[in-house]
Amino acid sequence: MVIKLKQIPKLLGIIKKFEKNKNTKPIIEYVAKTFNNSPVEEAIYPDFDELGKFCKDIEILKFENDVITITSLGNQIFDEYEKNLQLSSELKKLFRDQCFLKGSFSESVNDGLSRFFKTRNEVWAPSDQVYDLFQNKELLPLLYECELLTLVGDKVLLNSEYNDKISTKKTANQVRITQKQIDNQLRLMKKIGEIAEELVVTYEKNRLNAIGCKFESDKVQRISIGHANAGYDIVSFNDSPTDGDYDRFIEVKGSSGSEIDFHWSENEIKTAAELQDKYWIYFVPDIDVETRNTDSEIKKIQDPHKNIFENNLFSKTTENFHIKKINDIN
Repeated sequence: MVIKLKQIPKLLGIIKKFEKNKNTKPIIEYVAKTFNNSPVEEAIYPDFDELGKFCKDIEILKFENDVITITSLGNQIFDEYEKNLQLSSELKKLFRDQCFLKGSFSESVNDGLSRFFKTRNEVWAPSDQVYDLFQNKELLPLLYECELLTLVGDKVLLNSEYNDKISTKKTANQVRITQKQIDNQLRLMKKIGEIAEELVVTYEKNRLNAIGCKFESDKVQRISIGHANAGYDIVSFNDSPTDGDYDRFIEVKGSSGSEIDFHWSENEIKTAAELQDKYWIYFVPDIDVETRNTDSEIKKIQDPHKNIFENNLFSKTTENFHIKKINDIN
């Protein structure tokens, strides 16, 4: 399938011109001739037969006798394109939602995506294996063009907007992951965690300085480096405590994505239960590893043992078991 999504509005525009002309109708033969004679763009030659079939399959066009009709979805796409004459983010979303995750191609697309891995904040597959996961391989360039999929390094990521809408499954054809890829992923997660902690230390110092607590600001500490099993990463203050003791204990979670999604260890959960409203989770989203920064606001949860486990807005999944052999009594 040698087509691009950006060709579709051009074809719709040609049909619209025939519709507006009182002396003509959008006859298939005339539309095809006009489209095929349009300029070549990005080395893609206009091919009405191929593009027209695709538009019919995704229910943008109807072919009735010799006449082409634009459907309501087709009109939506054309109207969105007319706003700024480009494949905007809104138009790409329209293609994702209505043409690939719904409609005649949805079964093939969803089946391919179900073979991806789901880890923490990402649904992904190794870039060298993605081609084999989709039965309809000709759709792949279009899935990249509408930004349902994005190539990042040696991984292909699903648009994070759809992470919770795709159910991954284990099958014989599921993507394979190598130990090297696991190691790389763990190194990346560690780096993101370190950056998140650095950002939270800076955030806490600035917060305390802003409310006139310079002494307390200077005492904010990242303890995770020397005390990894404390159950939290950073010690800080709410403001100026009367006894001078730390009264804000922060567990930091970081992600390159935007949605709150993290692992919480048994030790951290136990510590949160003991410290109650003195314990906080700071979630740092959208971390850019290259700049070691984020443009997004840190999301804070106080007393997470109560406010997560007693809150239906959070899903909780047990993913691991601690297995230990019991010594034979005899």
